[in-house]
Amino acid sequence: MDSTIMTVGHPHQRLIIPNKRGEKLDTNLMLNHVAALEKTQISSFRFDFSGNGYV
Repeated sequence: MDSTIMTVGHPHQRLIIPNKRGEKLDTNLMLNHVAALEKTQISSFRFDFSGNGYV
């Protein structure tokens, strides 16, 4: 799923690649952390290696 997100007047592009079970791996905890980083203008990249959790 590819979408464009507008935040504080700046466009952001987001690409979500679900795992083999179709799960997007976005939890409220991770989304809140990303939002806090974005408020301070820090970009983030999240990924999950098989069974190793979020990085």
